[in-house]
Amino acid sequence: MTTDAQDLSNFDGVPITLYTFVRSTTPTVSGVPVTTYYRYTSADRDVVVGADTYTAVTISDEGIKQSGDEVSDHLTVTMPASLPVPVLFLAAPPEDPVGLIIRRVHDGETDPFIVWAGTIGAVRRVDEITSSLVCNTATASLSRGGLRMLWSRGCPHALYDGQCQANPLDFITTGTIAAVGGGTISVPEFDVLGDGWFDGGWVEKIDDDGHALRRAIISHTGSVVSVLTTTYGLEVGDEVAGFAGCDRSDSTCDTKFDNLSNFGGHAYLPGKSPFDGDVVF
Repeated sequence: MTTDAQDLSNFDGVPITLYTFVRSTTPTVSGVPVTTYYRYTSADRDVVVGADTYTAVTISDEGIKQSGDEVSDHLTVTMPASLPVPVLFLAAPPEDPVGLIIRRVHDGETDPFIVWAGTIGAVRRVDEITSSLVCNTATASLSRGGLRMLWSRGCPHALYDGQCQANPLDFITTGTIAAVGGGTISVPEFDVLGDGWFDGGWVEKIDDDGHALRRAIISHTGSVVSVLTTTYGLEVGDEVAGFAGCDRSDSTCDTKFDNLSNFGGHAYLPGKSPFDGDVVF
């Protein structure tokens, strides 16, 4: 019996849903992407498709919506809170998006077809044992307005990106965490660079699975850095790498990074604005 016939049948169809979660990060030091797949199925037993095994768990979704507004067409997936995917969002969202691909197949078939693809937007704890994952379609990001570059005294480039062009490996300091607490970590090796060196940078740790855990640095004093969101995942004895931060000024770009040729700001913009209501500009 064909898939179409099983879909239309009242009794012969035995639909099975296959969920593939994809997590991919690229550690700054190695530059080599690390990808992990988490595969689950709504069937009452594990399902093997080709070389992939989908583990049977209590997982379901609310159904695919097609209202014409991709941004509002969320898909909510419910699954046990103890599984690795919800745990990734336990304290703070992962640094890189976690993708989701949903496939459907009837029992006995070997060629599942994709019915939905997107990324996890948020995870909510429903109760002690269940989490709900609010997911956005892959086309939703195409419907959002993009950021525009504006004229400003400070540099608008993201630090170490393709427009900044500074090499993060030239401004890396490695060390071992000596203390954790109160939204801060202490790394003795950070003390030799002077206060504020890491302000606006980040600290990075490579987890046992090869993925990079990153925390943005708010402030740096001595060996102590204050990190954004949470210190969850950072423990005493962990080897970490700190990357120098930038205050977006032309002087820092020149003296700290020797990168003034790529400075994207306009340090000499006049202080008078044509939009302040004064007819004389």
